[in-house]
Amino acid sequence: MQEPQTTTLYIAGMDCASEVQDVENALKYDGILGHEISYLTQKAVVTYDPAKLTPETIVARIEKQTGYKTKLFKERAKKDEVKEGNKFAKPILVSSAVLLALGLAGPFLGIAELIAAILLGGSLVIVELPILAKALKRFKSNPFNADILMALAGIGSFLIGHYSEGAAVLLLYTLAELLEDYTVDRVRQTTKRLAELLPQRVLLKVGNTSKEVMVEDLKVSDVILVKPGWRLPIDGVIVSGQSTLDQASVTGESVPVEKNVGDEVLSGTLNIDGSLEVKVTRPFYDSTTNRIIDLVMEAQGRKANIEKFVDRFSRYYTPTMLVLTILVALIPPLLFNQPFSTWFYRSLVVLIIACPSAFLISTPITVLVGLTAAMRSGILIKGGYLP
Repeated sequence: MQEPQTTTLYIAGMDCASEVQDVENALKYDGILGHEISYLTQKAVVTYDPAKLTPETIVARIEKQTGYKTKLFKERAKKDEVKEGNKFAKPILVSSAVLLALGLAGPFLGIAELIAAILLGGSLVIVELPILAKALKRFKSNPFNADILMALAGIGSFLIGHYSEGAAVLLLYTLAELLEDYTVDRVRQTTKRLAELLPQRVLLKVGNTSKEVMVEDLKVSDVILVKPGWRLPIDGVIVSGQSTLDQASVTGESVPVEKNVGDEVLSGTLNIDGSLEVKVTRPFYDSTTNRIIDLVMEAQGRKANIEKFVDRFSRYYTPTMLVLTILVALIPPLLFNQPFSTWFYRSLVVLIIACPSAFLISTPITVLVGLTAAMRSGILIKGGYLP
């Protein structure tokens, strides 16, 4: 076997932990040696056997199996870095909730029973259709996904005439997904603001003059000019000048520090009162600020033990509940001569009760919010993982 190689992929539209499972399932085939996937960065780092696969074939398989637009990470454009969430989710949630409220309030508002039933049924149908569409889209890569169970629960509640209960369950599930999307967006915005501490362009010293260049174009041993009030874009060593630097954004140290020739300086720190010439010691992508961002994102992508348990549990939970529902519907009529209509109704009740939405999203969101809040307070945590 040839030496294993690694490729980094950008997967647009992968915005929650359950969608990571779809990508993981797509990567379960010969030639894939390992992978690390983060829905926060929409990035997958895949280790593969180059004798069997190429990055292009991996991209093609993920797109075919999941439907998510996938590119090599270096080829992504800024316009790609847009969340592909359902733009109709909020209108659907609001309209369904309004119809549900009107239907439930029907007896008190003098609304006819038939009209109230139509309102409740409409509420259920409106919130059911997007979940069913998503479940069918994910069916190829993950046939027993949570959306399938939710969609079947909605269909079941419609068939037995319990429109309000089905609509309420699916509304809560949709609301939970919207909250998860909002939380993920907040995390991305927090890390983006941290990245924006660094200037995009710098003054590169060339002989006795200087020219403006992109910070990504700097090389090790280049010398840049940093004027008072500017932030350092990279890590380096002062070769000329002295100044006071505010390192609070990087180290948390509230007292500015005096820096002289020969002292190391960190990217993201603020130059307060002196002009400096700084020799680059690390490329931009390996600067302290970028490494902090990478560490935080990796930490948020690393699963706690309880999250791993939830993932394992959810993979077996959905098929188990579906089998249980079928058994409840068939065994009493076939073996004990019970009326089929009664037990079909009871099997649908079991299906509705089995909805796993709160259980599946609670742990990832709790860990995510905790890590992000800590980062905003200047505390870096390696994740919810405990060995």
